[in-house]
Amino acid sequence: MSDQKPMRIILVHGFSHGAWCWYKVMACLLSKGYSVKAIDLTASGADSRKIPEDVSTFDD
Repeated sequence: MSDQKPMRIILVHGFSHGAWCWYKVMACLLSKGYSVKAIDLTASGADSRKIPEDVSTFDD
């Protein structure tokens, strides 16, 4: 079982939050051996772009 890759988990925040909101959950999952990534959605968290000025499509 030690030759298996750890399960990869991607955490996505909700409205009016950023990746920062997952810091306690990430710490817990990392301590259990999971591979964890928390992302900032466009125009949220550390992403300083604004809607609709800088982000006008779903691709943005």
